[in-house]
Amino acid sequence: MPKRKSRLTQELLEQYRFLRKVPGNDNAAFCTLCKCEFSVAHGGKADVQSHSKTSKHKRWEQAGSSSVSPFFCQAAAGDEELKRAAQEATFAYHLVRHSHSFRSMDCTAGLTRKFYDQRFTCARTKAEAIVTNVIAPHAMELLQEDTADVTFVSVAADTSNRKAVKLLPVVIRYFTLTEGVSVKILNFVSLPGETSTLLFNEVERSLSAFGLMDKVIGFCADNTNTNFGGKARRGQNNVFYRLDQATPCSLIGVGCAAHIVHNAVQSAADTLPCDIENFVVKVFGYFHIYTVRTEELKDFCNFVEIEHATLLGTSRTRWLSLGPAVERVLKLYPALQSYFRSQDKAPNSILKFLEDQVCEAWLWFIHNQLTLFNDAIKKLEKEKSSAIHSALYLSSLKEKLMERKAALFMGLKVKSLLVGFQERHQVDVFKKGVQNFYDCCISYLQEWGSPFTELKCLSWTLLEHAPEWDEVECSLRYVSTKLPQSDISETELFDEVTSVKTYTSEKIEQWNTISTPADERWAEMFTHFKHSHVPFRNIFVICQFAMCLPGTNAPVERIFSIMNNTWTDERNRMGLDTLKALLITRVNFQYSCSEFYTRISDNRSLLKKVHSSMKY
Repeated sequence: MPKRKSRLTQELLEQYRFLRKVPGNDNAAFCTLCKCEFSVAHGGKADVQSHSKTSKHKRWEQAGSSSVSPFFCQAAAGDEELKRAAQEATFAYHLVRHSHSFRSMDCTAGLTRKFYDQRFTCARTKAEAIVTNVIAPHAMELLQEDTADVTFVSVAADTSNRKAVKLLPVVIRYFTLTEGVSVKILNFVSLPGETSTLLFNEVERSLSAFGLMDKVIGFCADNTNTNFGGKARRGQNNVFYRLDQATPCSLIGVGCAAHIVHNAVQSAADTLPCDIENFVVKVFGYFHIYTVRTEELKDFCNFVEIEHATLLGTSRTRWLSLGPAVERVLKLYPALQSYFRSQDKAPNSILKFLEDQVCEAWLWFIHNQLTLFNDAIKKLEKEKSSAIHSALYLSSLKEKLMERKAALFMGLKVKSLLVGFQERHQVDVFKKGVQNFYDCCISYLQEWGSPFTELKCLSWTLLEHAPEWDEVECSLRYVSTKLPQSDISETELFDEVTSVKTYTSEKIEQWNTISTPADERWAEMFTHFKHSHVPFRNIFVICQFAMCLPGTNAPVERIFSIMNNTWTDERNRMGLDTLKALLITRVNFQYSCSEFYTRISDNRSLLKKVHSSMKY
């Protein structure tokens, strides 16, 4: 009979730790030290012992038992090391704060070693490790602590493309007793598309990770069908509807008010008989990169005694660009007329526009209107502007337009040009066009700005005057419809409003003089109440509700601007995780570099992480 072959048993595997099974062959073993197979079919344990006595196995066994630790010093984190760690972390923060490249730290670290500290080692690799592994995670830990104590938050989201990569920042806004309003990045991810399902799933995932789904009361985004389902907001296949169904509160949809104002004047300008925007773009493109043409235009400016200025371009996505571009064209208008009349092959569309006095009148008219709209957009895009601010600004803009429509306001320059019109019919047509322009603006603001109307009942929370009980009672009624489970005591609230009136009676004038933001007014007052043991629980709920509602999607757009300044073509190898860490550090921390150093110097646990961020 043939001899029975031995097998690699479990007992041998436990006795000899360097052995592994060979898939499909129980009569062989694999040595992890030698990286080779050998047979155990004949002797079993004897075969293993024979293999372990070979010179190859002994050589690898000796190499595996060696340690490199004696060649390096122990990385003990003493006071001197922690101080150096704070300095290195501050340099890494400084790099992010001022949009420097990681490569610049190679030079900075070398100079620091030469001038000050020979043991300073924060070059590009370590700086990146500190930002991605220490500072950004610490920012998210602080955000977790903040949001654990707040009652309400609002969420904002938008997408933007970086070549073929679609990026989605998820931003939250909330109000705290000490800091007032805070706007922080909750998440930053890439998406395979831009459907409402993909956007909602990512927003829900980000909120759920921080336990905020039960605290969301507002959603802010651009006024697109994907986000809101149209101006009537009746559809179900949009992010707002899905988020409203997933949260216990009655969600408040805040469309971007700056977007509404821009689109109002844009749609009204499109009804004019001449295309102002197309003319401005063509004139800019004619001179933009042509040195000879620009020098010739300078000669014509000298001839008509006008100081030359560079022409400006415009874009439909740059909300404030058309006004300055039109103003620059009007400043050079006589020189432009003379220049294009002297050209043999001047563009026909530009020449026709410059020769038509009606077009010049419309150019001056739109310039007068753009000043009003640009001022409104600048107010709306302030850093801490709330939905209540947006409601008041939109209402004020609409009232001003209605007053201009009633007076048929055109401006003195336009009226002087109308006198020069050859036919009376042209004047009547022009005035009818002015009327139509105002009608279009007012109609657009009424249709798209209607969701903001209900928020005007919260205007007293801006603390521009001492609140009256009638105002507070009206807002309480509105808040109760959105938060049916709220436990606000009306009796206690009345007494708290009395305390607010007493405190603000001496503060309102001072606050208004120095333009103190509304959230800072409330934070100052609540801090005083807390130290003085004055109750404010109920009015604090209403204040949090009002202050956490954003007025525009500008915070998200600012993130895209920071991203474009950070993720340049020269830094095209940057990974998404690194970009996310840079944005979180830049947005969630608003400290100066010196303030950051002061704060981090007292955090020993964080400094130990910095010290060990680059282990040998």
